[in-house]
Amino acid sequence: MIDRKRAELFKTKDKALKSVVDNAQKAPGNFAADINELTAALSLNLTQEQFKYAEAYRNATIYSVICALWNTKVEQELPQIDQYAILEYYSEKLAQKEAEENILIWLWNIIRKLFDRENDKFECYANEPKCVRAVLDRCGETELEHLQQATDNNESKLINDFIKKKLDDSEMFVEYDKWNNANDVPGALKEIIHSLSQAQRRAMEKLRRLELTDKIKDFYRENIEKTSLPKQQEIELFFRRMNTTFAGCYKPNIKKTKERQVFFLKPQNSHLKSLEQQHKRGFPDVSCAERFSGAKLLISVFLRSFFAATLRI
Repeated sequence: MIDRKRAELFKTKDKALKSVVDNAQKAPGNFAADINELTAALSLNLTQEQFKYAEAYRNATIYSVICALWNTKVEQELPQIDQYAILEYYSEKLAQKEAEENILIWLWNIIRKLFDRENDKFECYANEPKCVRAVLDRCGETELEHLQQATDNNESKLINDFIKKKLDDSEMFVEYDKWNNANDVPGALKEIIHSLSQAQRRAMEKLRRLELTDKIKDFYRENIEKTSLPKQQEIELFFRRMNTTFAGCYKPNIKKTKERQVFFLKPQNSHLKSLEQQHKRGFPDVSCAERFSGAKLLISVFLRSFFAATLRI
């Protein structure tokens, strides 16, 4: 159903964009910035909301393609579930560091989010690397559908060959070649992976099959933090680059936070009491980052209740 809707939106969008395709090609990487200009060229039967859905579908396909290109080399050493587990570790580490540095800013952000629901919206444009985005922006509906099928079937070589054929000038080819060559798991992380015993490898495979991301994350957290500071920085730099390339589209904490909010913000007092009791015990059954999230939610619940009571008065 979703794929059929995406195809319909692509077809409508491609027809509407024919008059402005030259401008889009002149400014590769600025697809999102030109959204108002493109909207003006749309046919009357495509609403602004439909246009946004078309863009979301298109960006989702482009995200998948860039992710597949990245994994052409990286996944040989580091499975994708491991990559996202490590990204989640760095995301939690950054959030905790920011909160510790300025507790007032952290509290203000919580209060602001209670009243500004726009902050919950998250859009991903998948603009890096620019040479790849430029190629994909010139692709029509049929080509993008074929690329999406290739990503679904893990046909990375086919995608890589397609992109290379579409690079129509030397600068774009050099940029792509440089980006592709740099997609190599850092030596410090390879040391951790290669140091695993046979029993540990089997255990990791089981965690991956069961998709126990938290357990995988804990394994990498423990081993990364055992290494020297230069090695830690080398690994972190690699994942920052991954985040800049395409994984900024991935928000590891959104799903978990929303799941907790659904549970913790229920009106039953027993749930709040349970949360308070867990907080007093120090959340012995969860990680440090989860304890931190639990504390934030406790304050969030308190503030929500306080302002609700104030409004009733």
